[in-house]
Amino acid sequence: AQQGELDRRWSRLATRAEDVRADLEAAGRTIRLTGDDLPRLEIVVDSSDTSLSPPAAAAWLARRHEELAAAYDERVQATLGELLGSTFIEHLQDHLSRMRQLIRATNATLGKHPTGTARTALRILAHPRDAVERGVVEALENSDMLNDEVSAQVRLFLRGRIEEAREKAASLGEAEWRDRLAAALDYREWFDIELEKRSGTSGRWTPLTPSAFAGLSGGARAVMLMLPLVATLAALYDSMDGAPRPLWLDEAFDGLDTDNRAVVLDLFREFDLDVLVAGPGRLVNAPTVPVAAIYQVVRAADPDPGADLTLEVWAGGELHLVELPPATSRDAVPPPQDGPDLFGVGGDE
Repeated sequence: AQQGELDRRWSRLATRAEDVRADLEAAGRTIRLTGDDLPRLEIVVDSSDTSLSPPAAAAWLARRHEELAAAYDERVQATLGELLGSTFIEHLQDHLSRMRQLIRATNATLGKHPTGTARTALRILAHPRDAVERGVVEALENSDMLNDEVSAQVRLFLRGRIEEAREKAASLGEAEWRDRLAAALDYREWFDIELEKRSGTSGRWTPLTPSAFAGLSGGARAVMLMLPLVATLAALYDSMDGAPRPLWLDEAFDGLDTDNRAVVLDLFREFDLDVLVAGPGRLVNAPTVPVAAIYQVVRAADPDPGADLTLEVWAGGELHLVELPPATSRDAVPPPQDGPDLFGVGGDE
């Protein structure tokens, strides 16, 4: 009877030890069941492969836990001290101010370029997503941060975001929780961005809803999609004196007919952008484009192998073929030093 009981307990111990081993080895540790007459459990807790008894292993792990907790708390406090300090809060204030300035400049640019026969204008609005974020944004933008109450409000909000990053990293088993801080403290995520439209100078501003957008013509929809992007680019370029004004588009105007493509190209001309377009065919030979260069990749003329380029200039509403030297001698031809930017469709060209 005693032997039978011993065998049952041995079997149960071996089964449980296998389960524990599977869990431990997933974390770089293991457990051993040794001994023939008297079974003995040994635990390996580090890479030295040293075996410890369960009480000794528990004590070793407890000391290691305390060391890691102290180091973790030190890093957490250092991070909190850095992010809740006045320097970071001033950094947030500066970025919020620059965001507002960009939106104002973009809206001013949009206001100067109404489109269509109804002279429809757009404007961009940025609203804090909820009451908490609204209070923090107002405190950062409108209050004296030397005020203890305002400062405490902002710090409490930021501390909550930092704790959320820690908790999310812990739930996902991520070792470095600070990697999530950039997303947790990204002030752009505190806002909802909306578009409003107005017809004429006497109309009222109304939201540009999906249903209102769907009711527009194909050309109007294309312009509405492009306007905020193009106006933001133009506002940024206007803030940099003498900067080039490039806009590069790949596979542009997909699904637009000739008339609607001309509307979008005229938008680029109004904003005086230097446009480079890549596509399956001629795309910029529209009446609204004053001048442009059109390069096409073609098969090289016999007997030359490979590919070559053809050049056409669109000017005065007509295409003009430009003879290029043979590809084999093109490297010997110096590039032109003067003349217009052939890729531009700006209003001055």
